[in-house]
Amino acid sequence: MPQGIAIIEKNNMDTTSRKDGTVVEKYITGVDGAEGEEILNNLVSTNWSNTDKYKTHSITEQEYNTIEKGWVLDRQDNRIKTREAILATMF
Repeated sequence: MPQGIAIIEKNNMDTTSRKDGTVVEKYITGVDGAEGEEILNNLVSTNWSNTDKYKTHSITEQEYNTIEKGWVLDRQDNRIKTREAILATMF
């Protein structure tokens, strides 16, 4: 399966919510295994290396095709979801 990654802008301010950051970019290499991982690592280190502000989250090709910028990483299950999907499970 091709390597995929989402760049997450960290949510350092709000530690009481389930939101653990917002998707600001996503990439997929189209290349399997170590070669795909190396491509992503080079891309991330070049463009998104501020680890205080951003973190990476591995995603599958299916997730890459589904998730959109602005979706959030849910602390509860470590999955990327819409804000509405998280809110729906809270009440």
